[in-house]
Amino acid sequence: MTEPVDPYDQIIMAVGEVCFWWSSLEHLIHDIVLHLAVALDPAFDKESPRNILHLTLASLDIRGKIVTAKALAHQIDEIDSPGFYDRVEELLNYVDNELRPERNRYVHDNWSIAGSAAMRMRLAPKITRPQARQRDLTMWSGRRYPSITAALAFVKNLQLADGDLVQLDNHIAWMVSQRDLQPGSPQPLLPEWQSLAHRDWREPSKR
Repeated sequence: MTEPVDPYDQIIMAVGEVCFWWSSLEHLIHDIVLHLAVALDPAFDKESPRNILHLTLASLDIRGKIVTAKALAHQIDEIDSPGFYDRVEELLNYVDNELRPERNRYVHDNWSIAGSAAMRMRLAPKITRPQARQRDLTMWSGRRYPSITAALAFVKNLQLADGDLVQLDNHIAWMVSQRDLQPGSPQPLLPEWQSLAHRDWREPSKR
């Protein structure tokens, strides 16, 4: 008979998976910036300028890399890839504005188990005024996870975002391969990014 998995062990495994997939996302965005640079200027396909760009990107956090990727995507000629910038912006904004803050909470919040429920706590001092001439200081902010399902749903969304970034990176590689050829039919991007189609990871019961 299989031993039941302890709720705390489930949380530890889920947070580990969040870290694993987030690392993959960061690496992919780094590659996307490199490949966008090559798409704009073939010189970046040579070792020296490519290494210079690697070194420059190494000093940027993921937000800086996202800003850089969007700026380079803006410069791409859209003849062979209609709506390219809008699709890039949509996906990268989702990673930056929705997935990144949630990932930070998984990594930096304090997890605890209360009975069968998981609690995520963080120090978030806040002054409130419940009544006139009265002030209260709230030190902690908490969020309850009734089960591990919500954490696993977020992990699944990170996996989907990882797949979306791979698809985008492949599309950029295709554009580079077509640069010196006669214009052909553009390789289509997904009609909808998978991660955005399943962005209800905060409420997995709706699936």
